[in-house]
Amino acid sequence: MFKNLIILIFFSFCCLGKEPVNAIALTDEKIILNVPTPLIGVTAVDDFSSAIEEPNASAGGAMEMQRYFTVTVLAKLKNCQANTRTVFQTWYTGHGLIPSQEKIDEYSMVIRIWDKDKNGIFEAKYELNQAESYVRSSLDYYQKSGKKLPIETITEMIEHYQLSLLWQTLSEAMSCD
Repeated sequence: MFKNLIILIFFSFCCLGKEPVNAIALTDEKIILNVPTPLIGVTAVDDFSSAIEEPNASAGGAMEMQRYFTVTVLAKLKNCQANTRTVFQTWYTGHGLIPSQEKIDEYSMVIRIWDKDKNGIFEAKYELNQAESYVRSSLDYYQKSGKKLPIETITEMIEHYQLSLLWQTLSEAMSCD
């Protein structure tokens, strides 16, 4: 266990500030970060006629998931990265999750967080795209197996990790009020 912790700490520090990694090792197994299960997606635009859509609007393949993927209109898009980061930190701390990596730029952020049982990683993202005039926050989950979660498991995660409350709080944080 101690060896695995050292590997994780070393890996986290070595990867800070670099491009997103394709695999993270905690044990001999690797988590391949190429088949995410989208859990939350909040996109905000500043124009009613914007063609921007929430990219994961049909994620999960079930009607109960669609409410967690929305596009809202704000009077003005602002860089609310600090607010969004605080929301994610409050959420993962409140659930006893283990942050393993953060990458923060001026207009974007990625935080990778181990679930309690270390069966996978949550990936929290924030992006302000001024060129296309949108801001987006999202939460995806990656299993060690690299497969998407079945809908039953997604439903359990929504309840267990209070994703409805996280979605609401993220929506509010993106307006910088």
